[in-house]
Amino acid sequence: MNTPRSLQIPLWIIATILLVHALRVTWLVTLPMALALFIVTLAWPLHRALRGRMPQGPAVALTSAVIFATFASAAGILGLCVDSILAVAPDYADRVRELYQQLLAGAARLGVDFDGERSRQQALEQLAGVAQALALNLYEALTILSLTAIFVILALLEVQDYRDKLQLRDTQTSQRLLAASRDMAHGLRQFMLTRTFTSLLSGVATFLFTWVIGLDLPLVWGTLSFLLNYIPNIGSTIAVIPPMLLALLSPDAWLLFPLTALGLGTVEFMIGNYLDPRLQGRVLAMSPLVLFFAMGFWGWVWGAVGAVLGVPITISLFLLAGHFEATAGLSQLIAGRPAPEHSRLPEQASSRGQ
Repeated sequence: MNTPRSLQIPLWIIATILLVHALRVTWLVTLPMALALFIVTLAWPLHRALRGRMPQGPAVALTSAVIFATFASAAGILGLCVDSILAVAPDYADRVRELYQQLLAGAARLGVDFDGERSRQQALEQLAGVAQALALNLYEALTILSLTAIFVILALLEVQDYRDKLQLRDTQTSQRLLAASRDMAHGLRQFMLTRTFTSLLSGVATFLFTWVIGLDLPLVWGTLSFLLNYIPNIGSTIAVIPPMLLALLSPDAWLLFPLTALGLGTVEFMIGNYLDPRLQGRVLAMSPLVLFFAMGFWGWVWGAVGAVLGVPITISLFLLAGHFEATAGLSQLIAGRPAPEHSRLPEQASSRGQ
């Protein structure tokens, strides 16, 4: 029995709400699955090339090793950056004490009297709370990474089998799914190439600027900017904070701090809010507003990792919707411009070729 047209929209809304709620409740499983599929999509060209030269088992093992080595290298570079910051921290200890004394003096002038013992007790309680939160976050992160690693290996083993099954079915739906999967993979790789370009540009600009103004550890700030800019919007903000704090603690803070804040703020604003969204929108034919909304929505659903995956997930849904008649209109509406030739429905493409 066909559903009345007047009930279709309310039913779709209810189904969407239930789906989003299910994703939030099952985040510990669904988030690693989404992350694993994204990683496998990016690594698939390497895996396909290896499959042409060796059996499936060694190809999966070597591809997995490259993936894990890439993430381990990024984590190692971040660790080296943190070690470099900690190495110069003693040089700024006197400046920290001076600022603390100035803060106490300023508070006293305003009539605020800090109880030293009480302040220390509150600080210890806050540190205990932070340590507990960090331990919980570390446990969750290790769980997500472990499940993601398992899903990556399983996906590398299974994806080609599912593609072969769809090709054997040779139905209109299966052909559309295959075309959509190819477009999604192509779009996600374009997205990562764009992010790599803008991250590299941000890292180089940050290094050159901090080096020119004489701020300590310019290579560290450039490296952090490059790595953290892979996180849309949030990463660029985080990358600016450490060099600004170091500039505030330097002997020439009256000059370095405003220069650092203005210079790095301008760099990240231009790249993160002008160049990056427009490059992504042009490459993927999506509105920058939609991309920004995607990060907020998926961040609400899955937290910080969801915000990172928000744009790739929305890109995949956008390209998938363009291959089916019922959702093609929504895909074109999100795009804000005519749909690209490769995302048109098969009937539309064939009619243009006749």
